[in-house]
Amino acid sequence: MNIDDADNATAADEWSAGAAASRFTAVGNTLVSPAFVNDAQLRMFAASSIQTSDWWTREFMVFDGQIVYRGTGGDQARVSVDAGQQITLDFNAGTGVIQ
Repeated sequence: MNIDDADNATAADEWSAGAAASRFTAVGNTLVSPAFVNDAQLRMFAASSIQTSDWWTREFMVFDGQIVYRGTGGDQARVSVDAGQQITLDFNAGTGVIQ
């Protein structure tokens, strides 16, 4: 799982898919992002060694606490994050929290 954004909010402070500093960490049944280093607009996607589609078809956002997948649709609305915030995702429950 990676977080990437056009405004360099990632822990790596760069737009770099798969950067080690942008990878989520498993904590119990959740995945937790590294802290963002800047205020920015968020983009997230799931990476896989067996991926067979463009990265954006695996993109998703958190809206009102729910994980919403982009799939083959157009760009999703952007979610703003602040420096120091993290995202916690629970894919089993389909939920996410940005705090």
